[in-house]
Amino acid sequence: MSWDVMIFNFDGAPAPVLDDWKHGDNKPLGPTQEVRNHIARTLFHTDWSDPNWGVHEGDGFSIEFNVDKQDPPENMMLHIRGGGGNVIAAIRRFAEPAGWVAMDVSSGDWIDLSQSTCPGWEGWQGFRDHVTDQHAPDDGSQ
Repeated sequence: MSWDVMIFNFDGAPAPVLDDWKHGDNKPLGPTQEVRNHIARTLFHTDWSDPNWGVHEGDGFSIEFNVDKQDPPENMMLHIRGGGGNVIAAIRRFAEPAGWVAMDVSSGDWIDLSQSTCPGWEGWQGFRDHVTDQHAPDDGSQ
């Protein structure tokens, strides 16, 4: 179970309102190898042993980067897991210098990377906690 975020490039322009977004409004992220190198430079210790799936272990969270096999990729999906840490700051660290924007896939809202958290991440953590609490052993062994 993950919180999913999609990364887009609008060439430095603000992301359009989703209702007004048309195919072609966004640009490719850049050549695939440059995308990987950029993430590796800005999020140290990101493992790219599988070129299509980078993994970054943050403080209390992990981010899996699913880079499209198309070169250059039109977007990138992040699968985020964990229960703490400042994942928004990690996304900001690689997205802002490249002029990329992030969208919360579950809500369809653009993520304000200037904030330390976002409702989607908080909501996902609450949902995860609810699901795991329901499936926790009831024998006192927690």
